[in-house]
Amino acid sequence: MSRFLNRYQQQSDEELMLRLRKKEREAFSVLYDRYAGEMVNFFYRRLGQDEAKAQDFLHDLFLKLLNNPEKYTPGRTFRPWLYSIAVNMCKNEYRSFKVREDYRLSGFPDISGRFEGSEKMDMKLFEKELTAKLSLLDETHREVFLLRFQEELSITEIAELMGCPEGTVKSRLFYTLKALSVQLKVFNPLIN
Repeated sequence: MSRFLNRYQQQSDEELMLRLRKKEREAFSVLYDRYAGEMVNFFYRRLGQDEAKAQDFLHDLFLKLLNNPEKYTPGRTFRPWLYSIAVNMCKNEYRSFKVREDYRLSGFPDISGRFEGSEKMDMKLFEKELTAKLSLLDETHREVFLLRFQEELSITEIAELMGCPEGTVKSRLFYTLKALSVQLKVFNPLIN
């Protein structure tokens, strides 16, 4: 059995999705093992750092994958496709006022654990301000920023996920970074 499963582990995500469409459940297990950690972290960051909700969304995501593998279009890159489903799940959840408020107020995960004293306070203040400024941006610019810098997707993956040219993604990132640098100038007064 492990030799059989090992054969699946050597296949690309796209090949596994084609096998899942043929009802080969072992392909699902390999995809789950590859992406569960990454996707639960995505949901955790996007849904107000609620671990239970992130786990629920992870299970819902993979249930969608298992129950509707025919929705995957052969030839499409798997990772951006999976993220597009996850992003849409979050968008649906954001429509609830409470979740939108919790997300806006929660900020980014605490990445400042390595700082001490005033630097830690400055980082928390920066994160709070960055979150506030991002919430003022339109959805497409905010989403591009978060996918690139929080989820660490490539420009190509973001373009495929959003269904637009790479140049559009680069343009949106440029605009967003420029706007944020002006709005957050107080944190680096050396920037003109």
